[in-house]
Amino acid sequence: GVQTCALPIYLTENKFGDALKYYLQSVYVDPNNITAVFNAGVCFVQFQKYDSAVFYFKRSVVIAPDYYNHKGLEYIAITYKMMGKMDSAVKYMGLAKINNPAFTL
Repeated sequence: GVQTCALPIYLTENKFGDALKYYLQSVYVDPNNITAVFNAGVCFVQFQKYDSAVFYFKRSVVIAPDYYNHKGLEYIAITYKMMGKMDSAVKYMGLAKINNPAFTL
């Protein structure tokens, strides 16, 4: 298996395919692994698979709403904006502002 210490290298080298494979395997082993769930969402954004990204970001909010300074809601809002779904983007921006009043799309 891939060693945990290799993960930052994947992301810094933009090896999102390798990273995503690892994160999805990690989620399969432990569905509540917040780091793997959140980072799978980040990888899916890189591949413009926005529906999957939103799914994983929403899952991250369920598991640990405060993870990464409450960034889950912000990432959901941003991803919806990238999809052109502004109603959903604005809804999640409003939720994100509860924890980060400075957040804007």
